[in-house]
Amino acid sequence: MPDTVSHPKDALEAADQNPHYVRSVTEMGEMQEIVAHEDIYAANGMKLLAKGARIDRSKWEHLTAHKLKAPLDMLLVASGTMDQVAIAGEADKLFASDPLLVRLGARSGDPLGFKFTLGRLSLPHPIAFRLTVMHADRQPLFHHSLRTAVIAHFLGVQLKLSETQKDDLLLAALCHDLGEMHTDPALLDNGRRIDGEERRFIHVHPITGYVVLQELKAASPDVLQAVLQHHERLDGSGYPYGLADAKVGRLARIIAVSETLEAVTRRFDLARLDVILRLNQKRLDAVAVKALRELLQSELHAAEPASQETNAAHRLLRLSDILQKWKPIGKRIENESANEPLRFLADRMSMLHSLMLQAGIYPDSAAVLDLASHDNGVLDELLATLGEIDRLLDEFAFEIERRTESHVECQGMALELVQLMRSG
Repeated sequence: MPDTVSHPKDALEAADQNPHYVRSVTEMGEMQEIVAHEDIYAANGMKLLAKGARIDRSKWEHLTAHKLKAPLDMLLVASGTMDQVAIAGEADKLFASDPLLVRLGARSGDPLGFKFTLGRLSLPHPIAFRLTVMHADRQPLFHHSLRTAVIAHFLGVQLKLSETQKDDLLLAALCHDLGEMHTDPALLDNGRRIDGEERRFIHVHPITGYVVLQELKAASPDVLQAVLQHHERLDGSGYPYGLADAKVGRLARIIAVSETLEAVTRRFDLARLDVILRLNQKRLDAVAVKALRELLQSELHAAEPASQETNAAHRLLRLSDILQKWKPIGKRIENESANEPLRFLADRMSMLHSLMLQAGIYPDSAAVLDLASHDNGVLDELLATLGEIDRLLDEFAFEIERRTESHVECQGMALELVQLMRSG
């Protein structure tokens, strides 16, 4: 974790006054009772609301119009609060309805351990309130967080973490996307492509989550670090700070692998997961990935690949075009001092080329496509691999934008590269 965490304007906004979070709380208030569990004061000492008062929309607007002595999350309580017992109950229902989680639990040797860990977890009231809001108004996000937390727990068991580490891991995984409560939910709709400036709102959510937890004084330094770093990647291609190698904490590494499994199996299948793990072997923690493979055992190889309608030939030609155009551009970057902020991209493209060779793909080779055309299983895996390569190229484009936003001298080249990565 950086010695000082730089807070973008979005993250500096008071934790309880972000408009998207305010909307979620007021929506929850329409469905269940929210009351002040102690007197609420403005920062200047003026009493705004008495203990026991119910918070409706008008009172919420009145409170958020003032700078408060303490964050509202510390002062409010909701009926049906997501405390340890309630969260354990939700996790149990999720576990019972998900065969993959059942198998992971059985193979970890501690299938119900997540319930006991949740039961002994110190869940501060402000975090419980935030999770209650998430459960009430952002259920897909709540279920993603809970499922990621259960997966992370099983990985922690497989990795033989200490009890304290498992507690911190579970809490961090539960809270890793608290910052997304400050993101417009329309940006997070499944299937919606996030472009340009919109990506900044996504990239800031780990910092927002960190700021929220820090402001509420509700988590240990290890939990804060894991929430802040859960989108960092070991090759430096992640966000928000582009940290690499040992700078990325252990708990964050485990959550990154857990979230990968959660997202892939929710959107695709285990065949796609195998492709993603192979293509991201330099980005994800090898020890955590090995533990995941041990828990999955033969399922990665036994999974039936999903059928795709994508035109493999077209996508191979696009990839070939990108690699050919990169060669002269890469030389220009190497030879021109003004383009120094872009030199990281040589490592990214070298990694991509290496991953393609390991996957048995070379875009100007007709043999790959000929083999795939005679074997539906090979074709499905080829298309899954090309889909993941498309996603990596998109990530490269966003990394270019992020690294060059303050370097005017190379923004022309940056724009050319972004257009290349997003071509087709």
